[in-house]
Amino acid sequence: MEVQQEDELGTLVQVQAFLDHHGSALAALNASSARRKLDELVSAVRFHADEQASLTARGAGLTAQKDELRSRLSAEVARIVKIARARPEEFRTTALAPLPERRISDARLAQEARALITELKLHREEYLALGINADFIERLQALASELDAMQVVRSTCKVARTSATAALARCLREAWVEVALLGHLLDDGNPEHRRLRAAWKSESEHAARLPKPADPPRLSAPPEQRALPPGEATGLPPREPPALPPGETPPGT
Repeated sequence: MEVQQEDELGTLVQVQAFLDHHGSALAALNASSARRKLDELVSAVRFHADEQASLTARGAGLTAQKDELRSRLSAEVARIVKIARARPEEFRTTALAPLPERRISDARLAQEARALITELKLHREEYLALGINADFIERLQALASELDAMQVVRSTCKVARTSATAALARCLREAWVEVALLGHLLDDGNPEHRRLRAAWKSESEHAARLPKPADPPRLSAPPEQRALPPGEATGLPPREPPALPPGETPPGT
């Protein structure tokens, strides 16, 4: 939940507390469908906020697992390519394969690993003769499959978190509609309502906006500095008038 949304939820809870505290004076408001709807929406906001936080934590854990899988798969591909490069006359195709790049996408890495597996199956016995582990192809296949599966799980988690975030925002918007309706239900013909109107406005006020940014720095000198005699504003000596040829007088004299 964003800071602004937390502030909004806090204000909505204040509204509930205000209505409860003045239960007898605001009995009509508390019995209204708007109050029931407000309570339902506040509960929904809390539910979606908890869901969002849980999915965020789960997404972080899945990302860590994915990064570990990616690192292991990348290292395994690089190991086999380097082995092939030691015998380029035997494993020409694999020896010419590039090492995994750090910026390559997860899907592309898994795709390249599967392409490598196809080539390795044609020379399995030759690799085994070099002393490589017997399950080198199966290990590579398992890592590529796990990375593919992890991408699906992370994508599902991301969609669920996006849905929870959207539901949270929607419930907040709808809750403010109910707060506005409750405010309209205050009857100035009712002395108790009239007495509580100012307090209601204070308690139901929307969360404060962010402070206005400071004015940008001025590029010119302030008026008092611009009005100083020549030389004093900049600390430089006053400019001397240009020298005139002998016999000429300054203009205006």
